Amino acid sequence: MRYEDPLRKRSYDLAVNGILFSIDFKQRSREFDIGNQICRCSTAPGALIAEATDSESRADMKHKFGIALKECRELRYWLDILIGSGLAVESELVNIENLLDEVTAILVASRKTLSTS
Repeated sequence: MRYEDPLRKRSYDLAVNGILFSIDFKQRSREFDIGNQICRCSTAPGALIAEATDSESRADMKHKFGIALKECRELRYWLDILIGSGLAVESELVNIENLLDEVTAILVASRKTLSTS
């Protein structure tokens, strides 16, 4: 699927990369709980952003972006846990981390814009 909007494109890429990492991680580590959390947290922001596209109001869109931002923060936590525990090395998470940083930054800026307009 192709997205023109930078936020939707990056959140889609984050979801795809998160799913692929999650599948690989679960196969090699047999750690299904954390793998499932990574999958859920990496896909949730994109789903919430897609839902926000048809928001009923600016306040509703801001709220959905806020929930997406919370999911991004949770994903960051799980990535830190993976690295800190030695279950993953930082080099295998670079792409996910970069996408996560981009999605987070766009969400923060978007929420600020929605608050001021």
